[in-house]
Amino acid sequence: MKKIIILLFLIFLSSCAFCENYYEFCSPNTAKKTFSGNLASLSGFNTLTRNIIESAIQNSIKKETGSKFKVKINNFYGTNITNGEFKSLKATSKKYDYKGFYLSNIELETICPYNHINYENNRLYFMENMVLKIKTDLSEDDISKTLKSEKIDVKLAQILEKAYAYRAYLPFITSRKPISLNIKIDKYNKAKLKIVNIGYIDKKIVLNGYIIIPKNK
Repeated sequence: MKKIIILLFLIFLSSCAFCENYYEFCSPNTAKKTFSGNLASLSGFNTLTRNIIESAIQNSIKKETGSKFKVKINNFYGTNITNGEFKSLKATSKKYDYKGFYLSNIELETICPYNHINYENNRLYFMENMVLKIKTDLSEDDISKTLKSEKIDVKLAQILEKAYAYRAYLPFITSRKPISLNIKIDKYNKAKLKIVNIGYIDKKIVLNGYIIIPKNK
């Protein structure tokens, strides 16, 4: 048993040599500062527009997934936010339940310094690649309900079963190669989920990873 734990710890230490640099997916573009943008910021239009867009995103997520998220945007200037340009976005939810997949305490946050989305004809467009860091917990109840679901992805179900079976050793294990899963953002946009770390803390399985949403316009 002692040899197994030492081996797993060595795997954990060497795993970073295989880590991907997710910042490489970020756009090199930046927002342009304009005179009208400065006026918008001074007039309070900046804050008002940001609040409206945050509310719109929250409602869109609720409509698509049925789960309630709190969304916070850090924007550039008034005119930039109306064009769909922003510095960062953070979305959090205590409970997530979508198509038989149950999560607790989910946190999503963009890692790129420049993000650009557009909404036209009832469709969301990603004008640049968007990369989000994700952290979430799965309680024993979450896992039980998810594995009983007939809608859960087979590959993901296998990962959860193995993670729960070997939960005592999870703090020592980080995959040499991230676990990669295809996920759906909406009916037009797909993304790649990369699970880079699985741990077991306070009787919960903790997943850390990245979601890569490709530019589609």
